[in-house]
Amino acid sequence: MTALESLIDPAAPLIGIGSGYQFAEGPVWDPAQGALLFSDIPGDARWRWTRATGVELDLAPTFKGNGMALDNDGTCSSASRCRAASCVFGTASASSLPTTTAAST
Repeated sequence: MTALESLIDPAAPLIGIGSGYQFAEGPVWDPAQGALLFSDIPGDARWRWTRATGVELDLAPTFKGNGMALDNDGTCSSASRCRAASCVFGTASASSLPTTTAAST
């Protein structure tokens, strides 16, 4: 058994969780919410999937954000492709505004 097979059963079926995105990537699992967050970079949106609600818009715009990570407090950070910045967004609602924006130099 490989390390991957110890985590994911090779016989498990693939299940699509959504469609219609222009280019989805950058997923991060938020264990506190039991949610998968992922980006649609050209669509300028962050999406949230849970078993209970399915896929729903979590945040827009995201300034073409991608490369998400959670810090020790569970705050989601992402790199912005159109602003040369790193943005920190709350994960509470789709109307959240950036709580911190730090421009790169």
